[in-house]
Amino acid sequence: IPNNYMKKMRSIQIEIIEGQLAKVDANQQIRIRHAKRYYKGLKSLSNKFLLPPFIEDGSHGYPSFILQVPNRELLEAYMLSNGCDIMISYHRNCADLDCFQTYYRNCSNARETANSVLYLPTYPNYREKDIERNIRIIKKFYTRCDE
Repeated sequence: IPNNYMKKMRSIQIEIIEGQLAKVDANQQIRIRHAKRYYKGLKSLSNKFLLPPFIEDGSHGYPSFILQVPNRELLEAYMLSNGCDIMISYHRNCADLDCFQTYYRNCSNARETANSVLYLPTYPNYREKDIERNIRIIKKFYTRCDE
């Protein structure tokens, strides 16, 4: 264990953690509810991008709702210009990084995934109306692209 992990928490840190522990289950249910709203609202566009499976049994905590979209940068710019709270993934395909060239393999699926993941917020204080706006803007983007 690294030395910087071998520290005692301050009492304020413990209080913050303890205050949040009681809310874990309730917050997970809110995240699942948000994910369900995204899933229902976007499943009609499943021919345009990859949706995650929707799982209600608590085995998926939905820290965010992840889309895999082929035109991520265009969708991101469109959503941001319409005031949406989103984030693209900055994960990389390790096989393409110089530091892993010794182990290089052509991982086209990993490359495609690394370049297409977009996160939609599900945090407990995220408002339903903002989820609805995200869904509406994504639908508008794809309707516009089809024209």
